[in-house]
Amino acid sequence: MISLADTYKNIIAGSSPEAALAEFFFAFDRASSVDALISALEDAPPLTGDIKLDALAGAVAEYLARQHRLSLIPKWAFEGNRYLEHAWHTCPFEDHGLRSYLSYASPGEFKSRNIFTDERPTRPEGTHLLLALRSMSRPSSEPTYSSTLDPMYPPASHGGMIIAIDGPAASGKGTLGKRIALHYGLRHLDTGLIYRAVAKALIDANRDLADEQEAAAAAQALDPAAFDDKILKTHEIAEAASIVSALPQVRAALVAFQREFGRAPPGAVLDGRDIGTVIFPDADIKIFVTASAQVRAGRRAAELKAAGNPVSEAEVLADILHRDERDTKRAAAPLKPAPDAHLLDTTHLDIDAAFRAAVDIIEAVRAGRKRG
Repeated sequence: MISLADTYKNIIAGSSPEAALAEFFFAFDRASSVDALISALEDAPPLTGDIKLDALAGAVAEYLARQHRLSLIPKWAFEGNRYLEHAWHTCPFEDHGLRSYLSYASPGEFKSRNIFTDERPTRPEGTHLLLALRSMSRPSSEPTYSSTLDPMYPPASHGGMIIAIDGPAASGKGTLGKRIALHYGLRHLDTGLIYRAVAKALIDANRDLADEQEAAAAAQALDPAAFDDKILKTHEIAEAASIVSALPQVRAALVAFQREFGRAPPGAVLDGRDIGTVIFPDADIKIFVTASAQVRAGRRAAELKAAGNPVSEAEVLADILHRDERDTKRAAAPLKPAPDAHLLDTTHLDIDAAFRAAVDIIEAVRAGRKRG
């Protein structure tokens, strides 16, 4: 079937945007498998030079991925030139339905960054993106579509749903955060790695770990996509991270980094020690993950053994108890549950059971907000 990338190539070659997109939607409706749907969206369309048309490609890809509950949203859809920064008063289409959709509200009236979000504010009947796009395509042969969408969850205050997961060392919050992010199509950040990444950058550059200016510059240049978890989780990097994490300018730069990451579309899951209390006290959902120190030590020892670094469980337990003491008693951002956090004790849960319990918490919160 024709892909969205091919559709934009045809537009660049001279095809009418209305006709080309109509043909794409017509083919997308008739795809024979989920793999075909994913294939139709996975390649980034070439840029046309029209900022509205280029941004529309990202909105369409994310919208269709969510509506069809695909396993992923193409990464290119969240690049800066693919995302609408505000509602548009004009658009490059002559079609009345699409023009009405894109020009529905001014930025002050409609603060969501996503033109496909229909929760805030409620759009007039018939102006949903899918209906607007379908109004361009073969009305005589097209079926009738509902004017309501599956519920979308990005609140108006930021780019998407933010889930804060806090907890002590080796509680399983990192693994849980990754699975939740994948499940909801959100970005994920293991915030414990960012201090380690700063330390590694300084070591690689042969800089003094206590040099606050150099460390702050490294913090501002972080790229999570380049993180190597295996290297960052070594004992050497952990020890170096404990030095840079005490530098005020580094902490300030990384607080800003985490907030910027979380607020970027389509939203994010962040796990760490102070996400729900300091970084995002207004997070949509907060979960505090814990487990007994003995169970956490057993998990960490098994993890290290699997990575080729066998250590005694007693040694790991002593380290965990020391870290718990340090994290809960530190003056700046001590480890503690936010008042509105949901406690998830994983002492007797494997990762699958913990994941199901976390999803139950998230869905209960979302359901409560809809009823409210």
